[in-house]
Amino acid sequence: MKLFNTLLKKLVVHNSYLYDANGKATGKKHKLTVVKHGKFVYVWNNGEEFRINGKKFCRLANGKFIKVANLQTVKAIKIKHYRARLYDKNGKLLKKHITLTKGKCYWAWNDAKIVKIHGKKYYRVGKNRYVRANKAAKVEIKTALDADKLK
Repeated sequence: MKLFNTLLKKLVVHNSYLYDANGKATGKKHKLTVVKHGKFVYVWNNGEEFRINGKKFCRLANGKFIKVANLQTVKAIKIKHYRARLYDKNGKLLKKHITLTKGKCYWAWNDAKIVKIHGKKYYRVGKNRYVRANKAAKVEIKTALDADKLK
């Protein structure tokens, strides 16, 4: 079995330290290694969880560990409408009026689960960024765009 078949892409939702196999935070010269929120990491064995000192961790491709509580799985959605706009957590249009391009794929947080805001269905595609569910559809794909990077 190839290593790449066992890697799973996850999203870091909180700034997180990297740990060694003993549960100690790692770094160089008194400076701990931090993975910033919004970054993607690859975990081994399809996200298999390890218990170290009673806490749950996932093993990264570089052999370090990261806490499970700081990760979310992502799936892709494909935009099927020519004017799919971004909304905030209150269901209001973002002031920048960013539109997602029809036919392109974007990463959706939390396994592309639908979120209801004021009775309307949305996919979460970034930090405080949502797209209407009727303008997109789930797809199985390996590469997609990150909506948080859109300006």
